[in-house]
Amino acid sequence: IFAAFGDSITRGWPYDQDDANGRPYNGGYVPEVQNRLSSESGWDVTVLNYGHPGERVVWEGYLRFEPSYAYPVLSSNPDYVLVMEGTNDLSYSIGPGAISDKLEFIVDKVLDDGRVPLIGTLLPRFGEHGDVDVSGLNTLIRAMAVEKGIVLADLYAAAGQAWQYYMQDDGLHPNLAGYSLMAKSWSGALVQAKAIQDEIQRQRQLELERQRAAAVSAAVSLLLLD
Repeated sequence: IFAAFGDSITRGWPYDQDDANGRPYNGGYVPEVQNRLSSESGWDVTVLNYGHPGERVVWEGYLRFEPSYAYPVLSSNPDYVLVMEGTNDLSYSIGPGAISDKLEFIVDKVLDDGRVPLIGTLLPRFGEHGDVDVSGLNTLIRAMAVEKGIVLADLYAAAGQAWQYYMQDDGLHPNLAGYSLMAKSWSGALVQAKAIQDEIQRQRQLELERQRAAAVSAAVSLLLLD
């Protein structure tokens, strides 16, 4: 189970505009992520959509990782959590540092719960929304991914300078081509994250086998001494 956390962009506006409290369908990039992972990687996977349109991570978003919330994200026991939020905070002149702190809070909650977080950079903005600069926050998000050792989906960089082709006329939300591009980026990040986890598990198994072999060898040595 994968959980996609975020705002209206995760929800899939304008193609799906309601809050998604873990429903495994609808939403912009979520269905394509599921289809890609099933068809291309052969995974038996469900991607749950936790997109809340208009949400700000500093005011409301981070609370969804508290058990007391009505629909806490981690209650679905996801193996991986995709984290992308903050563009609405910037619209309210909330500083990148404060936003990054709450994103880090979420990442830590996911890690503490034994899940695997991935984090995405914010999409560019233009037109009527172009007065908000996402570059400062994206720099902090990239640094956080390195510091926490988690996989980054660099959605901002996915299309280089061609993002206007992938965006709605509002200059804030992706169009269908944009959501498809996001799905490709998130899918690649998930494949990378799973490969890392598989290697960690393989190394743990090898270490257990080494410990067992050492214990058997020690026991045999004691028997021989007797």
